[in-house]
Amino acid sequence: MGDSAVHLSRVYQECGLEVAEPLKGMPDHLIVELEFLSCLYRWAEDNNIGTFIRHHLDWIPLLIERGQAAHPLPFYGSLLKLLGLFVESEKERLETENSGKTSIF
Repeated sequence: MGDSAVHLSRVYQECGLEVAEPLKGMPDHLIVELEFLSCLYRWAEDNNIGTFIRHHLDWIPLLIERGQAAHPLPFYGSLLKLLGLFVESEKERLETENSGKTSIF
């Protein structure tokens, strides 16, 4: 596990969460990160959500670029675009609403 995965494992543990067995060795897997993000939307403040998106979903543009280069089926190409739009719009929204606030991450 790289630095990001180790860090995310610690963050999940501090939040009282455990990664399910099939993905236990991959705490930075997209599915796990998005599920954690959904928990943040439910229980955390916007500044923590924004920090998580900026620091842990910063690789999404590269995923989209490489995914599109692989000429995915239209369904998956659309999901990649939607994910990119979501991440970018949330970064903008959260930066505007939470400038100057501190975060737990």
